[in-house]
Amino acid sequence: METIRTGKKDYLKQYAWQGERMAKSSLEAIKASFEGKALWYRYFIKDYLPQDKEAPILDAPCGHGNFLYFLKLSGYRNFRGVDIDPTRVRIAKQLGLPAEVGDAFSMIEQAEDLALIVSLDFLEHIEKQEVPKFLHNCWQALKSGGCLIVRTPFTDSILGAYDLGNDFTHKWAANSGVIEGLFYEAGFYRAVVKDERPVCYKWLNYLRLGIFHFAKTLTNLYLIALGFGPLRVWSRSGYVIGYKD
Repeated sequence: METIRTGKKDYLKQYAWQGERMAKSSLEAIKASFEGKALWYRYFIKDYLPQDKEAPILDAPCGHGNFLYFLKLSGYRNFRGVDIDPTRVRIAKQLGLPAEVGDAFSMIEQAEDLALIVSLDFLEHIEKQEVPKFLHNCWQALKSGGCLIVRTPFTDSILGAYDLGNDFTHKWAANSGVIEGLFYEAGFYRAVVKDERPVCYKWLNYLRLGIFHFAKTLTNLYLIALGFGPLRVWSRSGYVIGYKD
């Protein structure tokens, strides 16, 4: 098996190179980007986060810590992240975030009774035959009522091929229906598909959201007129939130 898990040299070299490029940015610039992203997270996925601020949360892989930063700003106290790239982990630690070097597969296999697992922009980096196992391991690591949040490119979007091809280390992608089905196959009793769209944390986004819905409706009517069905996903990547009963 040739994945992140096996430590394939050419893959890790490319991943490490990306991390080194991130490290050239100042911590102030990275922190500012994290704070902007945190505003979006707060409005976009607030309904899928645990109510209990002491709930155990794992971000795997955590990259250089943007979601960890959001959790910290949101008042969560029992969370941690793991990433295979030491440079990314070093950046996260410099920002005071609980990250450690390690393998996401192994960390999830060893975890149990988690309230939330977050795995953003990871499925597309592993061999597709490993995806069902990874999702099932996440399901096993969650406690009853816990959930898994995944972000990945969706090929049923008009621009889905962009995010599939914007990183040399991406290996595969599928449409939202396939990813949703994999969640059910892994054991989740419910899976919610969400595309990315403007959220109203500033006045300009109210205008952008209105334009988004107008363009979406107009384009779907055009597709229906051509004999195609309306599109389900309207962003290059999207989210699936899986719930364990």
